[in-house]
Amino acid sequence: MKVTSLKITPLNARISRICLQSDVGASGSWVIENSLQSMVETLSRTALLGQDPRANAYLWREMLKRAGDDLQARLCAAALDVALWDLRATIDNEPLWRKIG
Repeated sequence: MKVTSLKITPLNARISRICLQSDVGASGSWVIENSLQSMVETLSRTALLGQDPRANAYLWREMLKRAGDDLQARLCAAALDVALWDLRATIDNEPLWRKIG
């Protein structure tokens, strides 16, 4: 199982929905500010695409390593992390609130 793509859909003038899709047809989503779109794309491309979405802790560390001390990059990592948890909950056929506790 792998993360295969990132899709970003604008919702309004400030917010976009990010959607991570897997090779098994499942997807997970969250929201970001429109100004962070390119940073989310870069972070997902370098840390998530081609990776197993069930490896949340490993992927979180990889995103933080790439984000460094940049606060905006860390906000992107946090949004992608929630989308990963949503993807994982979808794969496990479980509500997100129950998956993250």
